[in-house]
Amino acid sequence: MTLDHPWTEPPAPADIREVAPGIHWLRMPLPFQLNHINLWLLEDGDGWTIVDTGVGLDDTRALWERIFATHLGGRPVRRVLVTHFHPDHMGNAGWLTARWKTELWCTQAEWLYAQYSWRSRGAADFEPRLAHFKRHGCGPEALVQLGRRGNHYPTLVPEVTSEFRRVEVGFAAAAALLCALLYVLYRNPPKEPRPEDVVEPGSPEEIEARLAAADEAS
Repeated sequence: MTLDHPWTEPPAPADIREVAPGIHWLRMPLPFQLNHINLWLLEDGDGWTIVDTGVGLDDTRALWERIFATHLGGRPVRRVLVTHFHPDHMGNAGWLTARWKTELWCTQAEWLYAQYSWRSRGAADFEPRLAHFKRHGCGPEALVQLGRRGNHYPTLVPEVTSEFRRVEVGFAAAAALLCALLYVLYRNPPKEPRPEDVVEPGSPEEIEARLAAADEAS
């Protein structure tokens, strides 16, 4: 099966591309083997809705500021919608909602997962993850490295909002499905994960590996 891509290149950093009326595609860098995430700006009445936010690092926030300065047309961000708690989606939610004095919209479960991941910083919190990695074949050296790194979620999600606007699961699932469909239609082919890479459950690396496996099976 082949896919016809409407564009040969993704949006440049700090640029956006309209893929359908009112739906704009942008891309932010990630510090992983999967080196980018596709995000979305939706025209929302007299303002904008941001769908997913990128990791909470300075270079990503600088790109957001460039987008705000050049692409919003003087219209404010009215809401920030996060489809799930992974750091490349939740990472800048706290910063964006504070900057625009608006609300985070997500499901209760994803907000609670984000809170748990952000607060689980002790060695005892990480031991079950190490046991999981060991069961699935991680060698001693990799386990030592993971143990030293510990929980890196707070590094990529510096803050989690204390309040949120709860959305129903169906609404969030529909938003996630929209993003997934657009991602499949417009993304560049993913790179094959290297066998030596340690993949954390629920991490962007694991998501990339699953996408690659699905591509091979289709």
